[in-house]
Amino acid sequence: MTRKSPYVAAQKYVEMFRVTLASQLAYVYDVLLRQIFLVIIMFVFAQLWRTTFRFQSAGTIEAFSFDQMLWYLAASESIVLALPQIGRDIDEEVKSGAVAYSLNKPYSYPLFYYAKYLADAVFRFALNLFVAGMVTWVLAGIPRWTGTSAAAAVFSILLAFTVDFWTQFSIAVLAFWVEDTWAFRFLYSRVLMVLGGVLLPLDILPPLLRRVSSYLPVSQVIYGPARTFSFFETRGWLALTGRQALWIVALMLVAHGLFRLGVKRVSVQGG
Repeated sequence: MTRKSPYVAAQKYVEMFRVTLASQLAYVYDVLLRQIFLVIIMFVFAQLWRTTFRFQSAGTIEAFSFDQMLWYLAASESIVLALPQIGRDIDEEVKSGAVAYSLNKPYSYPLFYYAKYLADAVFRFALNLFVAGMVTWVLAGIPRWTGTSAAAAVFSILLAFTVDFWTQFSIAVLAFWVEDTWAFRFLYSRVLMVLGGVLLPLDILPPLLRRVSSYLPVSQVIYGPARTFSFFETRGWLALTGRQALWIVALMLVAHGLFRLGVKRVSVQGG
């Protein structure tokens, strides 16, 4: 039996990425209409931060200037609104029994979902950032980017999507045991919102909460990349990349372990 090369094996996931991206592009105008919500968020928080800076009578708050704070918000909102919810699809597959057919197809089930997830997330993020960036550019001016900082931010955001995917996948495969993972997914989304740094940088939180949050995977998804996007520091970016890499490895191990146990459960039950 001839063993396929890694390049040939990867082609099917590249194709899934391409197909998902093409399907998203077909509905780009419908998606743009939904960006009205993002415009409202950016405008409201811009006014709140403007008032806060005036009240504090300071040029910076925790090292963030007004324009950096708005660009942070633009990045954090663009990221969080771009995260696909894969748990619902896996739940449905398990409930309907379709997962048994998916497991017998000639591809890796987790990597199939990763390719689909990444295409969806990249498309949504690009569109979100375009809209949020236009609003922020009008309200706060052009960001202080360099080629290095922009490349670092893009890399961090791609790693952030990967951290989120494996976190979501680890939660989603619990459907092999509980069938409906809505409660777990809801809890994760709330932790992401509160401790991930969606609405404000973790720098503003109390020291203990900030320290704890900085090591959680949720802050590697939102806070770290958004801060890099608006406030690039080489040392901070390297530390962020290291934490993201560690979480990716850890979450992949957890996800694959749970997935294998779930597959055995399906096999034992005759699925």
